[in-house]
Amino acid sequence: MASPQCEHVFTRIANELLDAFLKAGRRLTKREALVWLAIVRLPYGINKKADFIPVRRIEKMTGIRFDHVHETVWRLKTRGLIHLEKRNGRLFLGINKDYSVWFKAQRPGIRPDGPREKDMPQTCGVPEPGNNNKKGRPVRKGALQERRRTSSLNGRGYLAQDSLNGLRKRQGFFFQR
Repeated sequence: MASPQCEHVFTRIANELLDAFLKAGRRLTKREALVWLAIVRLPYGINKKADFIPVRRIEKMTGIRFDHVHETVWRLKTRGLIHLEKRNGRLFLGINKDYSVWFKAQRPGIRPDGPREKDMPQTCGVPEPGNNNKKGRPVRKGALQERRRTSSLNGRGYLAQDSLNGLRKRQGFFFQR
């Protein structure tokens, strides 16, 4: 029977930081939460703010594959939950205690004021009759032009049934169903 005692080894973490993590937990994936807790446990467990932590060690602690751990560490860094620095070819990982900047760090290429207009799809305000938009949703201009260009083809590249019937009528092969 296991009997953990605080006298042996324990990890000191501020309640304020743990509360911030609990609030942020709904925005984290399971992998991110496990890796964050492993990074808390390793340096804080030996009273350090940051320490060299091999990715293989986090893999053994959490049961997450090596490549996924590596990807998750970088994702946590871009989201601002951890900080890392490279010293002598080693990654030193630590927790970012300033939880007010968590999730405010931006990924490279993402502007803080939102996507640019040229990245947004162009839409038509009111659907035109005959564009097969039955729900009244706006259709991208490029998609609408493409649909008009290939109106006789369905999604799989086959001729639509009405086009086949029109072709059969013109060629004298009209069969009634």
